Amino acid sequence: MTEAPTLNPVTLPEDADEWAVLKCHTQQAQLLIDRLAMFGGAAYYPTFPRVRRIPRRKAKQTVMTPAFPGYVFAAWAGGQSCRTIWRRASVPARVLAVRGEAVTLPRSRLVALHEAEERWQAPDRSPANFVPEPGTRVRFTLGPFEGLTATVVKADPWVAKVELDTLKAPATTPTDALEAV
Repeated sequence: MTEAPTLNPVTLPEDADEWAVLKCHTQQAQLLIDRLAMFGGAAYYPTFPRVRRIPRRKAKQTVMTPAFPGYVFAAWAGGQSCRTIWRRASVPARVLAVRGEAVTLPRSRLVALHEAEERWQAPDRSPANFVPEPGTRVRFTLGPFEGLTATVVKADPWVAKVELDTLKAPATTPTDALEAV
């Protein structure tokens, strides 16, 4: 499947102000993005580079890893119904909800997330200032979990695996998107 062009939230029309957070299977995220584009929606899936080892060839390869695997930010311009478009996309996905309310992000927060993504993709990026230890309590400062707290399971200078308190689910995220509680 071909990669969809990277969406820059800054260039979106002004009427696409509220972005819904859709949860899908990680391997179907690209299909969901393609289908949303086909039916008039816009989708954003932030990524960052990660070096992957290939043991058999004793080589390293840089791959683009999703910042929030399985969480696609979607917007619909012109007053189209969110439910109509993502149901037409026919990819199993649901709108992320916390305590019964749908998680939406204003355009300004998505622009901040896009700016962070540009920092993550810089070829000479330096390690984050804050590297949490396992067991540390942290709060998300960016992305679909902004404001939620979590416990660090493991971390390196660029990426942390955390267990979210509210959703009781693990998530992998760049350490730039976290702060100590």
